[in-house]
Amino acid sequence: MADANNADNVSVGKPLTSGGVYLAPKGTDLPTNATTDLPDAYVNLGFVSEDGMTKSIDTDSTEINEWGGNVIKRIRTSWGEQFQFVLIEGKEDVWKFVFGEENVKTDGEETVIYHNAGSDTEWVLVFEILLTNGGKKRIIVPQAVVIEQGDEVYKADEAIGYEVTVNANFFDGKNASYERVSKGAAA
Repeated sequence: MADANNADNVSVGKPLTSGGVYLAPKGTDLPTNATTDLPDAYVNLGFVSEDGMTKSIDTDSTEINEWGGNVIKRIRTSWGEQFQFVLIEGKEDVWKFVFGEENVKTDGEETVIYHNAGSDTEWVLVFEILLTNGGKKRIIVPQAVVIEQGDEVYKADEAIGYEVTVNANFFDGKNASYERVSKGAAA
Protein backbone atom coordinates (compact mmCIF):
# COMPACT_ATOMS: atom_id res chain seq x y z
CA MET A 1 0.00 0.00 0.00
CA ALA A 2 1.27 3.49 -0.85
CA ASP A 3 2.02 6.06 1.87
CA ALA A 4 -0.88 8.30 2.87
CA ASN A 5 -0.78 12.04 2.31
CA ASN A 6 1.07 13.85 5.08
CA ALA A 7 0.66 17.59 5.62
CA ASP A 8 3.94 17.60 7.57
CA ASN A 9 5.69 17.12 4.20
CA VAL A 10 4.24 20.42 2.90
CA SER A 11 6.49 23.40 3.47
CA VAL A 12 7.08 27.04 2.64
CA GLY A 13 10.53 28.33 1.75
CA LYS A 14 11.76 30.91 4.25
CA PRO A 15 15.38 31.97 4.62
CA LEU A 16 17.27 31.21 7.80
CA THR A 17 17.25 34.15 10.20
CA SER A 18 21.03 34.35 9.74
CA GLY A 19 20.63 34.78 5.97
CA GLY A 20 19.32 33.08 2.87
CA VAL A 21 21.90 33.69 0.13
CA TYR A 22 25.63 33.08 0.55
CA LEU A 23 28.47 33.66 -1.89
CA ALA A 24 32.03 32.37 -2.16
CA PRO A 25 34.73 32.36 -4.83
CA LYS A 26 34.52 29.52 -7.35
CA GLY A 27 36.54 26.58 -6.10
CA THR A 28 35.68 27.14 -2.42
CA ASP A 29 34.93 23.90 -0.55
CA LEU A 30 31.29 22.98 -1.04
CA PRO A 31 28.98 22.14 1.88
CA THR A 32 28.97 18.44 2.73
CA ASN A 33 25.58 18.43 4.45
CA ALA A 34 22.50 20.60 5.02
CA THR A 35 23.17 21.73 8.57
CA THR A 36 26.84 22.41 9.31
CA ASP A 37 27.80 26.10 9.34
CA LEU A 38 29.26 27.31 6.08
CA PRO A 39 33.02 27.97 6.04
CA ASP A 40 34.25 31.53 6.65
CA ALA A 41 34.88 32.03 2.91
CA TYR A 42 31.11 32.34 2.37
CA VAL A 43 29.64 35.84 2.75
CA ASN A 44 26.01 36.58 3.50
CA LEU A 45 24.47 38.73 0.73
CA GLY A 46 21.90 40.07 3.18
CA PHE A 47 18.18 40.54 2.85
CA VAL A 48 16.31 39.37 -0.24
CA SER A 49 13.06 41.12 -1.22
CA GLU A 50 9.72 39.72 -0.07
CA ASP A 51 9.33 37.97 -3.45
CA GLY A 52 11.99 35.47 -2.34
CA MET A 53 13.93 33.38 -4.84
CA THR A 54 12.62 31.69 -7.96
CA LYS A 55 14.35 28.71 -9.54
CA SER A 56 13.53 28.25 -13.22
CA ILE A 57 14.14 25.23 -15.39
CA ASP A 58 14.37 25.88 -19.13
CA THR A 59 13.97 22.90 -21.43
CA ASP A 60 13.54 22.49 -25.16
CA SER A 61 12.51 19.39 -27.04
CA THR A 62 11.97 18.33 -30.60
CA GLU A 63 9.48 15.96 -32.12
CA ILE A 64 10.38 13.08 -34.37
CA ASN A 65 7.63 12.31 -36.87
CA GLU A 66 7.16 9.21 -38.95
CA TRP A 67 6.43 9.33 -42.67
CA GLY A 68 2.70 9.67 -42.11
CA GLY A 69 3.20 12.77 -39.91
CA ASN A 70 2.50 11.19 -36.52
CA VAL A 71 4.74 12.10 -33.61
CA ILE A 72 6.52 8.91 -32.60
CA LYS A 73 9.05 10.33 -30.17
CA ARG A 74 10.00 13.52 -28.36
CA ILE A 75 13.58 14.12 -27.35
CA ARG A 76 15.00 16.75 -25.03
CA THR A 77 17.42 19.00 -26.90
CA SER A 78 18.46 21.38 -24.11
CA TRP A 79 18.15 21.90 -20.37
CA GLY A 80 19.23 24.75 -18.10
CA GLU A 81 18.64 26.15 -14.63
CA GLN A 82 18.45 29.75 -13.43
CA PHE A 83 17.75 31.54 -10.16
CA GLN A 84 16.12 34.97 -9.82
CA PHE A 85 16.03 37.19 -6.74
CA VAL A 86 16.34 40.79 -5.60
CA LEU A 87 19.05 41.71 -3.08
CA ILE A 88 18.00 44.71 -1.01
CA GLU A 89 21.08 45.42 1.09
CA GLY A 90 23.43 47.96 -0.46
CA LYS A 91 26.85 46.67 0.55
CA GLU A 92 30.17 45.89 -1.09
CA ASP A 93 29.73 42.09 -1.37
CA VAL A 94 26.35 42.57 -3.08
CA TRP A 95 27.75 45.13 -5.52
CA LYS A 96 30.71 42.89 -6.40
CA PHE A 97 28.35 40.01 -7.12
CA VAL A 98 25.91 42.11 -9.17
CA PHE A 99 28.29 44.42 -11.07
CA GLY A 100 31.50 42.37 -11.09
CA GLU A 101 34.28 42.31 -8.53
CA GLU A 102 36.58 44.36 -10.76
CA ASN A 103 33.92 47.10 -11.07
CA VAL A 104 33.70 47.90 -7.34
CA LYS A 105 36.45 50.00 -5.74
CA THR A 106 36.39 51.05 -2.09
CA ASP A 107 38.73 53.71 -0.78
CA GLY A 108 38.14 54.66 2.83
CA GLU A 109 34.54 55.77 3.29
CA GLU A 110 33.58 55.82 -0.39
CA THR A 111 32.81 53.07 -2.87
CA VAL A 112 32.77 53.61 -6.63
CA ILE A 113 30.70 51.19 -8.71
CA TYR A 114 31.38 51.18 -12.44
CA HIS A 115 28.42 50.29 -14.64
CA ASN A 116 29.28 48.34 -17.77
CA ALA A 117 28.62 44.94 -19.35
CA GLY A 118 29.53 43.36 -16.02
CA SER A 119 31.49 40.25 -15.42
CA ASP A 120 31.47 36.58 -16.32
CA THR A 121 32.96 35.66 -12.95
CA GLU A 122 31.68 32.35 -11.64
CA TRP A 123 30.88 32.05 -7.94
CA VAL A 124 29.68 29.39 -5.54
CA LEU A 125 26.15 30.34 -4.49
CA VAL A 126 24.32 28.69 -1.58
CA PHE A 127 20.66 29.24 -0.68
CA GLU A 128 19.74 28.44 2.96
CA ILE A 129 16.06 27.58 3.37
CA LEU A 130 14.24 26.76 6.61
CA LEU A 131 11.44 24.27 6.05
CA THR A 132 8.14 24.43 7.94
CA ASN A 133 8.69 21.06 9.63
CA GLY A 134 11.97 22.26 11.16
CA GLY A 135 14.14 20.78 8.43
CA LYS A 136 16.61 22.70 6.32
CA LYS A 137 17.20 22.76 2.58
CA ARG A 138 20.50 23.92 1.16
CA ILE A 139 20.63 24.56 -2.60
CA ILE A 140 24.23 24.61 -3.84
CA VAL A 141 25.25 26.16 -7.16
CA PRO A 142 28.98 25.46 -7.63
CA GLN A 143 29.35 27.61 -10.77
CA ALA A 144 26.90 30.52 -10.64
CA VAL A 145 27.19 33.55 -12.92
CA VAL A 146 25.01 36.67 -13.10
CA ILE A 147 23.57 36.78 -16.62
CA GLU A 148 20.90 39.49 -16.24
CA GLN A 149 20.29 42.53 -14.07
CA GLY A 150 16.85 44.02 -13.56
CA ASP A 151 15.73 47.61 -13.12
CA GLU A 152 16.79 49.57 -10.05
CA VAL A 153 13.88 51.53 -8.63
CA TYR A 154 14.37 54.59 -6.42
CA LYS A 155 11.18 55.44 -4.50
CA ALA A 156 10.41 56.75 -1.04
CA ASP A 157 8.33 53.69 -0.16
CA GLU A 158 10.43 50.90 -1.68
CA ALA A 159 13.82 49.42 -0.86
CA ILE A 160 16.51 49.90 -3.50
CA GLY A 161 16.97 46.47 -4.96
CA TYR A 162 19.47 44.68 -7.15
CA GLU A 163 17.52 42.18 -9.25
CA VAL A 164 19.63 39.42 -10.74
CA THR A 165 19.17 36.32 -12.84
CA VAL A 166 21.88 33.79 -12.14
CA ASN A 167 22.72 30.93 -14.48
CA ALA A 168 23.80 27.65 -12.93
CA ASN A 169 26.63 26.48 -15.19
CA PHE A 170 27.30 22.76 -15.35
CA PHE A 171 30.03 21.97 -12.84
CA ASP A 172 30.70 18.31 -13.61
CA GLY A 173 29.49 17.91 -17.16
CA LYS A 174 25.92 16.97 -16.24
CA ASN A 175 24.72 18.82 -13.10
CA ALA A 176 23.97 22.52 -12.63
CA SER A 177 23.13 22.52 -8.90
CA TYR A 178 22.14 20.14 -6.15
CA GLU A 179 20.19 20.14 -2.90
CA ARG A 180 20.87 18.80 0.57
CA VAL A 181 17.77 18.42 2.77
CA SER A 182 17.75 17.63 6.48
CA LYS A 183 14.70 16.09 8.08
CA GLY A 184 12.74 18.21 10.46
CA ALA A 185 11.08 17.36 13.73
CA ALA A 186 7.89 16.18 12.01
CA ALA A 187 9.64 13.84 9.55
